[in-house]
Amino acid sequence: MERGPARGAAPIRGHPVNADKGSTRMKKVFAALVGATMVLSAGMAAAAEVKGAIKAMNMEARTVTIDTTTVVFPQSVSLSGYIVGTAVTITYTTAGTTNTATAIAKVAK
Repeated sequence: MERGPARGAAPIRGHPVNADKGSTRMKKVFAALVGATMVLSAGMAAAAEVKGAIKAMNMEARTVTIDTTTVVFPQSVSLSGYIVGTAVTITYTTAGTTNTATAIAKVAK
């Protein structure tokens, strides 16, 4: 039967007793990194873009609908000069089920 290093002695690299400890520790670290990456990526907003004519606007709720996509506009993004029927490109991020505009621009005809 093989025995590990004596108490207090430095571990012997490549020794069978120490081989499993390093492997298990590495697996735990890798699993933690994968888990953290999944959690962080799930919370990140995904950028998207929608183009088309404005189908509906609600100035009180600050929402604009193009086709079936409704986007919420924060106060930092101006809706001045846009009306239903205007052809636009809206850039937005999605967090959960909410689309939040980051920019809007008229499309040249």
